Amino acid sequence: MINTKTVIDNQTYPIDPTLSSQNISSLSQRNLSGRDLIVINPIYDLADGSGGDAQLANKIANIALEQNCRVSILPIDTDRPGNALAARHHATSESVHQLSDLRDPLFIVAPVGVLKLEDLKTTMNNLCTQYNFPRKDIMLIEEMDLLASPRQQLPDRVNALKELGFEGVSAHNLGFGEGAIGYLPIEKKDLDLIEKRFDNDIRKLLDSYNLSLDKNSNFHMAYISSDTPVTASHLFIRNTLNETASDKKNTTYLIVARNLPNLSRKRRFIDDVGNIFHPNYSIAVSDKAYSKASLYTFSDSGRGMVHQKTFLGAGDSEVKVIVVKHVPQPIFHDLMKLSSCGMASGDQSLGEYLSIKKSVPYYDMQQFKYPLARALVLEAERLGGTPLGKQMERKVVGGVPHSMDTHVLFSPNEPDNLPRPELIKASMRLDEKISSHTADGHIREFLSGPPPASTH
Repeated sequence: MINTKTVIDNQTYPIDPTLSSQNISSLSQRNLSGRDLIVINPIYDLADGSGGDAQLANKIANIALEQNCRVSILPIDTDRPGNALAARHHATSESVHQLSDLRDPLFIVAPVGVLKLEDLKTTMNNLCTQYNFPRKDIMLIEEMDLLASPRQQLPDRVNALKELGFEGVSAHNLGFGEGAIGYLPIEKKDLDLIEKRFDNDIRKLLDSYNLSLDKNSNFHMAYISSDTPVTASHLFIRNTLNETASDKKNTTYLIVARNLPNLSRKRRFIDDVGNIFHPNYSIAVSDKAYSKASLYTFSDSGRGMVHQKTFLGAGDSEVKVIVVKHVPQPIFHDLMKLSSCGMASGDQSLGEYLSIKKSVPYYDMQQFKYPLARALVLEAERLGGTPLGKQMERKVVGGVPHSMDTHVLFSPNEPDNLPRPELIKASMRLDEKISSHTADGHIREFLSGPPPASTH
């Protein structure tokens, strides 16, 4: 049975208060007319709040709210799957509901892969038994192009739920591989807010952080969460500097390195990243690409940069590399919009970049995300042949599954030729194809199924 003592209606669950409830649409005065929906949201590593995907559940909830549904998000602790955490309830009117008020609800489990098969069966069986919910329609959603283990295969989960008596079971992979349904984008209202905030406040924001950028300069931002952050930083800096070598503009890099838990590791990370400018380093960027390259961190107060080291080169433009561990999400989105090039990691930042920039970023790949990176390369080859495939390969960095190898492909220093017009056009087609491949339509179709039969 689901432990009802831990199901606390109208509260958020204690993962990260800045993430668990944000981006849920505010209540409106529209009349309820849609289906009831329960989003099962498996989570793990509660101590540091890093496991699972609360944002995925929130995005699904917002799509349902657009359909005038009543929505309950039910987080499940994968370490104790019999215990549901605090449920969050949302509706498109000011009415308040609890799980027991829902009638003939639809179910969506997302991301389903972090919940073991037996725990999925137990959770759904107990939930339906406890609240007397009919076992009709359920959708399973897996994260983007996951390198799934045998115990994470979707067909096994579909069969298990059918054995429990569910009548309609559908399963989908997010991502861009064969059969995948795309990504869940940032909502239009949030994109409009980013646009408005960017136009009005971006210069004030930069000034407040003592981060001055010339209008005629390049700004690149990388979000890195894999266990190869130095290699990812090296690839991003070298390849983007080579891409823009001909424009002679000053360039500023913001490296958001998530996995820097202490000061000593930050200092080591700065030293290692700086090697990309060291003339004796085998993969160093050409010193003709810069006149001066300076590395900075942010002060402990978060206001202002602290200089760490400088390298002198033989070029015409200056380069700044700024390393931080965290950027608040609204600022992160503003800086993402400002960036000329970006690097994403995982699902959330990739979807955000595709939504905001409408282009494919560099990708910091964790081993279990190898199929996602491979899908992007294959799509590039399909649209632009080997040249575009090779260009996409140079934008991917990370560990290769089942080995100690790292996929990294540096572009040549001082490239002889600018990209050919046909390659530029093919790259634009890739950006359009990937950024427009969104999964929200599949969820809307699921929610707009036949209404429940009347009980009167």
